[in-house]
Amino acid sequence: MEREGIGPFGEPPARTSARSSAGLGPAPMAFPANNTNRWVPIGPSVVRQGQAEGRPRVSGRVRDLAVSPDGQRAYAGTAKGGVWYTGDGGATWEPLGGWANEPRRFGGNTSAFACGCLLVNFGANAGADFVMVGTGEFDAMQGVDGADAIRGVGILAASGPAAGAVSSDPWETATGIAALEGVSITRMVRVPGSAPGAAGDRVIAATSGGRDLGWNIQGGGLYLGTRSMVGGNLSFTWSALPLPAPAPSPPANGAAMAPVNRAPTDLCYVGNRLFVCFRSSGIAFSDDHGNTFNWITQNFLPAPTVPATGRLDGRMSMAVNDDNTALYILGEVTTNPAGGNPVPHIWQIANPGDAAPIANPLNNIPSAANLWPGQRDYDQAIVVTTRNTALVPPPVRTDRVYIGGSLIQVNNWNASIWAFDVNGNNLVPSPGVSDQPVGTNSGATQPGLIGDAVHPDVHSLRKATNADGSRQIWVGCDGGVFVSLRDGQTNTFSSRNVGLASIESIFSASHPTSSHFSMLGCQDNGRQVRVGSTVWEMKTSMQGDGGGVTFHPVQSHYVMGQFANADWACDPAGRYRAPCNLINNDPESNASNFYSGIDTVRRAAGNLGRVALGTNRVWVTDNLGTSNPNTWRVLPITAAGTFVQWRDGRPGNRTPSTAANMAFGVPPAGFGPVVTVKWVDERTLLALFNQGVIRYSEDPGNAGRWTSTALIGPGVAAPAAPLVTPQATFFTDIAPVPGTSDFYLVTTGQTNTWTPAVPATPTSAAVAAVSPTAAADSCFYYDDAAGGCRLTGLGQALPPMPPLATSPIDPAYSVTVDPANPNTVYVGTSTAVWTATRIAGNAHGPWQLFVNGLPEAVVQDLHIWQDPSGAGTSPRLMRATLQSRGVWEVNLAAAEPARTYVRVHPRDDRRMFPTPMQNPRLRPGAAAEPFFSSPDIVVRPEAPVGTTPSFRGTNIWNGNLRYQLWTFQTAFRWIYPSVIPNGEWSDQMGDLVERHRRLRGIANPGARRIDAALWADVMANALDENGSPGVYRAPWQNAAVPALPGSEIDLMETVVPRRVRNSVWQVYRERSTVDVLLHHRDTRPVAANGAFVVLLWRSGASQNTLLGTDCTNLVPFVRSLTGGAPQPTPPGWNVALAADGTPLNRLSVDLAARMPRAVSINVDLSGVSTGHRILLLAVVGSTNDVFSAVPTGPVTSVENLVRNWPHAAARVVSVWPRPGNQLFP
Repeated sequence: MEREGIGPFGEPPARTSARSSAGLGPAPMAFPANNTNRWVPIGPSVVRQGQAEGRPRVSGRVRDLAVSPDGQRAYAGTAKGGVWYTGDGGATWEPLGGWANEPRRFGGNTSAFACGCLLVNFGANAGADFVMVGTGEFDAMQGVDGADAIRGVGILAASGPAAGAVSSDPWETATGIAALEGVSITRMVRVPGSAPGAAGDRVIAATSGGRDLGWNIQGGGLYLGTRSMVGGNLSFTWSALPLPAPAPSPPANGAAMAPVNRAPTDLCYVGNRLFVCFRSSGIAFSDDHGNTFNWITQNFLPAPTVPATGRLDGRMSMAVNDDNTALYILGEVTTNPAGGNPVPHIWQIANPGDAAPIANPLNNIPSAANLWPGQRDYDQAIVVTTRNTALVPPPVRTDRVYIGGSLIQVNNWNASIWAFDVNGNNLVPSPGVSDQPVGTNSGATQPGLIGDAVHPDVHSLRKATNADGSRQIWVGCDGGVFVSLRDGQTNTFSSRNVGLASIESIFSASHPTSSHFSMLGCQDNGRQVRVGSTVWEMKTSMQGDGGGVTFHPVQSHYVMGQFANADWACDPAGRYRAPCNLINNDPESNASNFYSGIDTVRRAAGNLGRVALGTNRVWVTDNLGTSNPNTWRVLPITAAGTFVQWRDGRPGNRTPSTAANMAFGVPPAGFGPVVTVKWVDERTLLALFNQGVIRYSEDPGNAGRWTSTALIGPGVAAPAAPLVTPQATFFTDIAPVPGTSDFYLVTTGQTNTWTPAVPATPTSAAVAAVSPTAAADSCFYYDDAAGGCRLTGLGQALPPMPPLATSPIDPAYSVTVDPANPNTVYVGTSTAVWTATRIAGNAHGPWQLFVNGLPEAVVQDLHIWQDPSGAGTSPRLMRATLQSRGVWEVNLAAAEPARTYVRVHPRDDRRMFPTPMQNPRLRPGAAAEPFFSSPDIVVRPEAPVGTTPSFRGTNIWNGNLRYQLWTFQTAFRWIYPSVIPNGEWSDQMGDLVERHRRLRGIANPGARRIDAALWADVMANALDENGSPGVYRAPWQNAAVPALPGSEIDLMETVVPRRVRNSVWQVYRERSTVDVLLHHRDTRPVAANGAFVVLLWRSGASQNTLLGTDCTNLVPFVRSLTGGAPQPTPPGWNVALAADGTPLNRLSVDLAARMPRAVSINVDLSGVSTGHRILLLAVVGSTNDVFSAVPTGPVTSVENLVRNWPHAAARVVSVWPRPGNQLFP
């Protein structure tokens, strides 16, 4: 959707919007409208090498899933990235209303992109789905960064939102914000008999009030939404329902009931009866849709498992079986209310329709240590299926309970997901799913456990049904979405995260010399580096969480990243020593922020750099990469003007240390821990604490002697008006102003946080919500000469929502100053990026939105990369790190046209010409990348084959015979869809091999290897949806999506060459398929069939001769294919034709910046002589960019062409005869 009249910063037109006309105030315009200051995503669209067994592909936190009955369509509610939709069983995802702007009234840490739950009524197709989104995450609270769970702004509703354009705002105007702003919606359920989306539709929502700044749990309630005509449109009106009064006799084990106004955590209907779980209180039911309640007797496991002192504690979840005859509740009982020995419970209500139903505990649930060690209220999910276990009349129906929690260590940290069948009062491992058959190694690693190869931290479990009646189990977790198509059987889950750009980004950093290479710290997804256009990779040595990250400014192959608190890692690690060698309950680590920033500066002499980071004090190293090991020193806290020698805060990094050592450099009480550090120059450092700013300065004549000055914080005298003392719940970021001693300080913009409403009960009156109080500003300018802070006016920039007259609070989390234009400042808030210009007197002009193409998500970090060479044609890239939407960039140096391109090498972003050839992952000065090995051109055998390939060589039981293993996997996945054909052996692969041998009765059934017998069985029985051999079929296609184009990660991982010699792939002399990956730099996608590839190829005995081919005529030739006078094919070249007989091989789906896609082109290589080289040259364009880039230099050779023209890339392969069976006899 494009609109006229958009300003240069992407600001909205000066006219009444649809929302303002509806009385809700104007909203910023974000979907791109022009090419000036246009943002584009650089991923992660998916992350390689994620955390779990087998290192699966991962994404960010998915709070809830809604899955169609057949599993083909699904919606994913992400932590802070909005709702995503798949119409292909999770193979790919698209954002839903990803550029919508939902106004807020009071604001604070609230967002429409924060998802708590989904309620979807699936129609016949996506256009008939009625979708409701409960905004706000469970246990939301305000923190120093945007990583904490965020509160909501009500409930979004739309009919058929997935059928609209990606740029559209599908949500209805009314969200119930007046009643629901500042709370989180934890679950919704439709009143039985209601017609979804129609007048009279009724929905009940459970809400959570989150936590206050002291982590105390706040109340929640139940709300009824009734759909009717309001202002000419159907919309929901929300009103509070009364909560039940405390029971006369405590229902949960006879124990005293916690305050009932604690949040309802789940609810569901069984028939016409509503059941509700109340946090730490119990379970109640209502037969009048929530107007009155009755408490249910809830028994605990008997002593000694749970003594008489046991108490119900925390959150509970519930699920009903397929037959609607039994209800199951997952929760926990503490055996010592003072804190210790919690016991998870699964309760069964076998008589939900009785007048007095009872919840009884089932035996054999996993321990708290295995299910959710300390994370019960964060990680919790349950779903129940029912199946026939005996067919004799009447059939015996058995319930199967799936539960999800946090993590469990099995080779790696995996998801704690379990499957049990209900047998009387006992839970037993599900036969064939989670059991351990005697004498095998292919069953569950622990009885009941099925979460192998799934990322930890489970938030949602959902079910669907296959055509044969078996079940799909879907998982929403901190690693995105995982699916099993085989009843959740152990080792059958696979990642479904391609395109789901929901990584919770914390901090990012750019390589000092590469415009492409970047690093990212992520919530629960470690520290990652960018390895493609939008594909990132988790570093093996940096799994877990991820906070501050940086590249060394000189030894740029050294990267550092924070796990959490005071735990900092480095790669490479051989010469690295961490500042703090941590011990259990380390006092310094415990006093640190969970996430904090890190900064580096290049020194003027000696080709050296400095690295600074913070815990509850500031650490600096000068010799990372140049000394073995490096050394760390703590900067002192001094009297004004007094210089003190820095020193090791833990001498020799020994732990534990003395109290005096641990106190050195710690600022006075009230400052709190370090938020981030920023170098002003190599001898001046600003440290931002939760509630203060300290400037450290090194004595120029005495290295290592420092003085500190508290500029803002406890004990600092208040400046005279008009200067102000900043006040806020948290200070969040700081940015020095180049060439001055001034800086910007941004804050949460509020002095207190939300206090939610307390609904009425039959015995008490309702208490109204208290909104947060706005601070004087959210961005301050520290004027060093004046000695204090000036207001900038950002806190009043958002338009108010009538009838309120004041701006909503918009917490700011990041700030940066343009090094090329020091008077220009950019601030990232919970909704947008804003910019202002500093003018005379250090005042500021009006704040303007800087959001052309940027989604309305929390902008956690901002930084600007510029080319150190100072080349005039180089870009100057500002990168925004968004919570749950990844990293986005904008070129501040020049407007950019839409560009369709291919890459010379994996670290090529086609922003600098001629393409730089150095690999930024390697040590500076390492060998350059080849220009004839583009990652965007891969070759595989054509499929379907006429004859399956022969088994060659010895048994395959590891990854040594990679091509043979990959060949086997391309077939095996048609039997076991969880197999990723990447030529790598894993424990999951071994289990499936053993399982298949036993099922098929193949000799040596316990063997975990591929031999001739297994190979023959799989080649004969692994058939695609057409009944043809599945071997070599495009590894990203399956029966549900038989024509799916490949994605970037598919080409990276699942096309394996026979061998690689000197960067040249070896392929077989046979009919082949060339996959060409297209990229498009513009958030506005190219429509299906609008992007295309011209594939030219030639062969010869000499690689050098091929690469020396004069390419002068190629540019006019390919341009002639889309219009103008036709030109003949340049001599010596072959052109691969599309199915329609034209040279334009078209992409059948949309092409967007966040999702590069591949065109597959068949080429017959059988006529090429053995050992000869083939030069494959791909030229790409689109209706948005018809080969329009002007070459930046000569195109007289292949190297010149591909390095000077973004539309062209090349790969050289050599051809060899296939041994054994020929695929196409």
